[in-house]
Amino acid sequence: MLFDGKLVREECLKKLKKQYSKIKVGLAVIQVGDDFASNRYIAQKEKLANELGVEFKLIKLEKTTTNKLCKLIDELNEDKSIHGIIVQLPIPK
Repeated sequence: MLFDGKLVREECLKKLKKQYSKIKVGLAVIQVGDDFASNRYIAQKEKLANELGVEFKLIKLEKTTTNKLCKLIDELNEDKSIHGIIVQLPIPK
């Protein structure tokens, strides 16, 4: 038996898009610094979010402190339009 990954992906995306169309879903991605590979991963996340009808919010910080980053995450947690938060790795020291 062959496993058709593209077909499974399309079926999953179709189901998710239908579910997400009933509710407004928001995803926030926090990036600290400007890592080339991270930029590529974020672009793919944004592309998929757009495909699914998910509101995508990218927050790019040149640099920050742990306290400021935690405060930002707390603020996003309080935002009712945000349903998921990703802190993109790597995070500079």
